Amino acid sequence: MRRILIAVFILIALGAVVGAFWIIKTRTVKSTHNPEVIQSPDTPEGQLQKLVIQSKHSQQAVCLDLFAIVRSAESLPKDEIAHLAKLSPEQATPQVLLELDSIRRLLKSSESGLDPYALVSATHRPLFELLLNGSKPTTERVLDARRQIRAVANAWGKMRDEAIKDSLLEAGTNQPFLELLMASRRDEFDVGGGFDDPIVPAFSDREGRLLAGLDNWLNHEAARRAMPSAAYEKLYQNGRIEFPPRQLPAVLDRVKAALEIESKRASQGRVAKDLPAIRRSYAALGEFFGQLSVPPPPR
Repeated sequence: MRRILIAVFILIALGAVVGAFWIIKTRTVKSTHNPEVIQSPDTPEGQLQKLVIQSKHSQQAVCLDLFAIVRSAESLPKDEIAHLAKLSPEQATPQVLLELDSIRRLLKSSESGLDPYALVSATHRPLFELLLNGSKPTTERVLDARRQIRAVANAWGKMRDEAIKDSLLEAGTNQPFLELLMASRRDEFDVGGGFDDPIVPAFSDREGRLLAGLDNWLNHEAARRAMPSAAYEKLYQNGRIEFPPRQLPAVLDRVKAALEIESKRASQGRVAKDLPAIRRSYAALGEFFGQLSVPPPPR
């Protein structure tokens, strides 16, 4: 009888241990999905949870933005880039993201907040610093800058789509603005579709590629002829059109007036069926320059 009681006691004890282990394991798994479960701030799960709470967005929305940021990173190890290339946005779950060294590095990059440059290449970082206009990269300023990039990217995509749609339209003599628009058709200026509303206060290399592309486009030979330094001295710095073009708001009215004059000149001698395309093209250029002239955040 005594042996039977001892055996029963051992079985009960083992059952309790197994049950406790199962509960701990279940809570750990659930906590990755459920932000309501409080996590230790020293763990990657806790750091992700903190980011979700601060963002005031859903965990899924934060994960999708994190995935977009890390997937465009150019400075990651080749094996991680190859792994990310196989993943779809639908697979961007907390478990999958937290297995990535790059995401863990981003989440613990700073005690006071994320390092906004943690996942951008050294090539693109100076462009983001210029965009912030020397201001401290606080959460709000980084998000404001990313929203500005999104607005410019979407305006750029609209303008570029117009240029591609009117692929048979070519610039004539003394039509540098139209020539500049046609130059945007090149593959080097393709940013791969629109940008979603930013949630995470960290920059991406995809945004950096857009800024670098716009810098090159603004300094295309056609841009220099459309906006020569003699007439648009404020736009130039060290022989190049400054990017971001901080002085563009000061000369925007002059740019739009030049677009109107060139649009009328480009319409002369054209067949009637080309006129709507010409009007759309110059209107798209005007809208893009208007969006690009949004002032940067204050210092």
